[in-house]
Amino acid sequence: MKDRILEILAENNGYVSGELISKELLVSRAAIWKAVKSLRNDGYVIKAGSKKGYMLDPGFDVLTKTAVGSAMFDGELIFLHETDSTNTYLKELARKQYVEEGTCVFCEMQRQGRGRLGRSWYQEPFANVAMSVLLRPDIEPQLAPGYSILAGVCVYEVLYELTGAKPRMKWPNDILSDGRKLCGILTELDSEAEKVEFIVIGIGINVHKTASGMPEDVQDRAISLQEICKAQQLPKRAVIIRNILDKLQAMYEKNKSGITDEVICLWNRYSDSTGRRIRYNKDGKEQDAIIKGIDKDGGLLVDTASGKDRILSGMIFEIEGYDRSR
Repeated sequence: MKDRILEILAENNGYVSGELISKELLVSRAAIWKAVKSLRNDGYVIKAGSKKGYMLDPGFDVLTKTAVGSAMFDGELIFLHETDSTNTYLKELARKQYVEEGTCVFCEMQRQGRGRLGRSWYQEPFANVAMSVLLRPDIEPQLAPGYSILAGVCVYEVLYELTGAKPRMKWPNDILSDGRKLCGILTELDSEAEKVEFIVIGIGINVHKTASGMPEDVQDRAISLQEICKAQQLPKRAVIIRNILDKLQAMYEKNKSGITDEVICLWNRYSDSTGRRIRYNKDGKEQDAIIKGIDKDGGLLVDTASGKDRILSGMIFEIEGYDRSR
């Protein structure tokens, strides 16, 4: 009932009478009052006026299933006010029962949001996008990392189309602006020896809140759309999610059997990575290299002093400067 009341308030610009809500939901006015009180306890700013009813603060960026619209294909759209991790929730759900391809879980707050290499992903309520989508591509497990690349291209294009922002892709799963993280993507899978059962793609985007309002340990590493767009009107988070799902569905249709050259070319164009000098660790030894691009499996192709190499996982560090001669 709380979710439905939230949707009713979000769909109206002014006050909505408690009587109207109670008639639509077929519950008592007292039940409406208790639900509104619970929503306020969750952090929603809901005003109440004598003989007027209830009104959601017009400056509040609210997420609801109605605002997002629908999931991909025949998938289900699942909204959670709070969860440990949208990726974890969707993976566990898919292991318990069959989940349709395209199912999307999004939430207002993650308690244990995760990034690569076990890192945490900071998320403040009402400020970010946190979503996970389940896909069932017909591929072998080693091709799965390529879908992080696909998701990154989709998110990049959506942010550019909605805001005009031109961030930069960083291998394998980050979108940066001014050297700070705007978006992180985490791809996880369940598979058999030669076939992927499903892939869960998690996407986290900093939308509202400047870095100064974030925890001290991420202030120098994170940036939000609010900071990038400045005075420009920010799109609602539900609009961002809806556009990502639309873009992902359109691009995924062409990449169900593996990532195509088109996606690789787009990633290389948006990444500005070719020619960047990096340092990475392989077999316990640090090496310097120059990025040459990526392949269809999502591997990073580099030139080193001892020859060509391919990086599939692990930490890489960018070294200032370019070398376009190699």
